[in-house]
Amino acid sequence: MNTIITKYDSPIGTLYISVTDKIDAVSTTKPKGEFSFGTSSLASKVIKFLDDYFKGFNPESKDLFKLLNIDQGTPFQKKVWKKLMGINFGKTTSYGNIAQKLGNPNSSRAVGAAVGKNPFLVIVPCHRVVGSNNQLTGFSAGLPKKVKLLKHEGLELN
Repeated sequence: MNTIITKYDSPIGTLYISVTDKIDAVSTTKPKGEFSFGTSSLASKVIKFLDDYFKGFNPESKDLFKLLNIDQGTPFQKKVWKKLMGINFGKTTSYGNIAQKLGNPNSSRAVGAAVGKNPFLVIVPCHRVVGSNNQLTGFSAGLPKKVKLLKHEGLELN
């Protein structure tokens, strides 16, 4: 399957939108393997979402979520990524809170690992997940970018 990569210049740096027959990733690192640079209708939908988001709007991502290739995740990761979609713009939640919502309050570390594997930056808002006591924790794109995204949403954390 032909992978098309579209570059998007954002306030947190270049994002790479990777598309085959679905949206495979939105990340800060250029994918490895065979691909061609270009655009597609799916990439255009991601760009519209990102444009709206970075202009300060709260774009609806539930329709876009249906276009994501979440099948690349494990069953547990998919459950976590779906829970991330319920975190509203300008709000945060903790790994423990997500674990509780999944019915397993002792799985916060597993939730953290699943959040860290989220390949859809900004669209699946993993940047809105923080540690206990509102402490900043890891982010696959780096903590400075997480801070920038949270500040963009009007949040200041420890």
